[in-house]
Amino acid sequence: MELEAIEILVLLGAVSGFAAGLGGGGAPFAVALLILVLPALGVASGPEVSRIAGATSVALLVPMPFGVLTASLARGAVDFRMLAIFAPSLLIGTVAAALLAPKIDPVFLAFGFAIFAVYNAWRLFAQGQTRDGQFFERPRPGPLATRGVLGGAFATLVGTGIGVIAIPTM
Repeated sequence: MELEAIEILVLLGAVSGFAAGLGGGGAPFAVALLILVLPALGVASGPEVSRIAGATSVALLVPMPFGVLTASLARGAVDFRMLAIFAPSLLIGTVAAALLAPKIDPVFLAFGFAIFAVYNAWRLFAQGQTRDGQFFERPRPGPLATRGVLGGAFATLVGTGIGVIAIPTM
């Protein structure tokens, strides 16, 4: 890989990481930027670029949760009862979607990602403030598990982080 391509990908990673640090989620930025950059780098073109961008984004998500989990554990911010329900259901949805993804048209996946991005932008602007400091009811186990399965599947199919589904759920 040429030095210029490496520099572009490092910059893309920095922008995605910065977005993640701000709480906006780095994966949506990574997918969008990869969709723009991969054709210019000659890696992919056409409808396949969205599938490659999504898969690459998901692969990038593997190391990041360990740092976040370590910091969250140190702050005592992990709800283990919710985790015991939500994590296995996310895994079920993720595996199911990974098996299904090769059968889905990449154009449909790109369209799904676009709708997801627009919805999240609207939600951020419409809600304004987060629920920090406000009382909210803990989701019941059934709806929590359902959100986990569906959220894990959706996040896998569009190549985004599960945080954009998990955080509002919890």
